[in-house]
Amino acid sequence: MRLSDLRNKMVRTDDGKTLGRVHEVHADKGRIVALMCGGGSFIERWTGKSKGRRIPWEEVVRVDKKQVVVKSPASASRSRKGTPRPSAPPSKR
Repeated sequence: MRLSDLRNKMVRTDDGKTLGRVHEVHADKGRIVALMCGGGSFIERWTGKSKGRRIPWEEVVRVDKKQVVVKSPASASRSRKGTPRPSAPPSKR
């Protein structure tokens, strides 16, 4: 699977609640760390404000052809706590 295969897939909880589409995939050292989904994450992508829904990769149950299914408790909280952004390598300047 490629990262581009995840973009624009619908994200749903395992009990059927729709969370939005994947707008961004965060990776660190070649491993997926989190998915950003929903309207807030689309706005965050363009403005840099922290309004999006960040789902840790550990919460993903399965990836189907048309959707990503995540655990239900992750959808109950819109909090970003516990899912830090991956650290960027130090600048070479």
